[in-house]
Order: sequence, then structure tokens, then C-alpha cells
Amino acid sequence: MGFGDFFKPKWRHSDREVRLAAVKTLEDQSALVTVAKNEADPEIRKIAMERIRLEELSDQTLLAAWALSDPMWERRLTAVERLEDPKALAQAATSDESWIVRMEAVKWLEDDAVLREIAEKDENEDLRVAAIRGLSDPEALAALAKSASSEWMREAATEKLDDPELLGKIAQTDESRWVRLAAVRGLEDEALLAEIAASEDHELIRRAAIQKLSDASVLKKAAEDARFELIQEAARERLAAGDEA
Repeated sequence: MGFGDFFKPKWRHSDREVRLAAVKTLEDQSALVTVAKNEADPEIRKIAMERIRLEELSDQTLLAAWALSDPMWERRLTAVERLEDPKALAQAATSDESWIVRMEAVKWLEDDAVLREIAEKDENEDLRVAAIRGLSDPEALAALAKSASSEWMREAATEKLDDPELLGKIAQTDESRWVRLAAVRGLEDEALLAEIAASEDHELIRRAAIQKLSDASVLKKAAEDARFELIQEAARERLAAGDEA
């Protein structure tokens, strides 16, 4: 033991065994972080890391290390919840073996390229949908809205579209009523909405289309046209509401 050891906390002692014993009972979170970052002995460093309360940790370097390498998925999840580093988040979102950890990382991602990769390749459908909901790239959203294999993925992408032409096409042609409904809710073209209200087989979509109409002449046509028989009542209600206003 060196003379200087008298003036150091035991977790900084020159004797490995003294440091090991000290770290096993150490509660000071700041000191544990220092040990985890600077201790040369891997066993002592590991014990320090296990004793750190991740929910209180703000050191991004250590959080990234936990998020990407801790053997327990629960601790990786806690680390990801506090992680701010975009690269570490992207790595966790694309490579963690736990879909729960990947999902948490996706919630914080802003990189469209990584989100699109996840939307197209991840094995978990819920996670692919979550990635789509985080996307802002119009080209990626359009591609997924048109060709994603899952109706839930197409629905999520369609909900974020602002291309009237593509929304109109999806509203009239997608095989899933939920995707068509999402497209109708994004449409503003009253003539097209009226046409969908007249020709759509599914009542929920017909009603959604008619509820978006505000042009009195279009509503009057809908209320009178024989093709609109199934939604004439709804059209008349909309007309009456407009008259009262």
C-alpha cells in the first residue's frame, strides 16, 4: 500500500482487492460511473456497471455501451430510454435481438434512411409500422403506401401522405378497406369524394367520404342521385346541417 492510499477512497486504492471489496458496497453513483469508465480491471469495472442505477444515468458514453452490449434486455431497454446519440439509437433499432428494445429505439429515431430500412426489413410487423409512423420522407412513404405487403403498413404510410393524386388512387384501388379509409380521410377533392361515396362497397368508407363533403351542390347531387341510395340519408343530414349553420 502506498502512502497516497491513505488519502484516497478505497475504490481508488492501489491494491486491487481493496478496490474490489469497496466497489461491491459502493453506493455513490458518481463514483461508480468513474469506476465504470476508468477502472483497468475488467471484473471491478463490471461490478461497478452492475451497481449503477441506469434510470439516473446521464452519461451518454456509458448509456450507449449499455444499450449496445448489456446481456440483459431489460437493462438495454432502460439505457435506450435515456439515450440521445443518433448513431447508437440507430444501431440499437436495427440490431438488438429484442424487438422491445428495437421498438423503444425506433421511437426516438429521426433518420429517415434508417427508419425506411427498418420499415422494409425488420421481421416484426408492429415495429415496421412504428418505423413508418416516424418517417417524413415523401418518396419513402409513397413507395410503402403503394407496395408494402402488409395492409397495416400501407395504412400507416397512407395516413402520412399529402399527395392528392396518390391518395385518390389508393382510395379507389387498394384491396384493404382500412387503407382505402385512411386515403379517403386525407382527400379534399369533393368530386372524387362524391364518386367514392357513390361507388364504394364498404359503408364505413362511404360515410367517411360523405362526411368530408361541404359543397352544397355536391351534397344535393348525392342526396338525389339514385347511385347514392345507401348514403342519401347521410347526405341529407349534411345538407340540413349546412342550412342550419
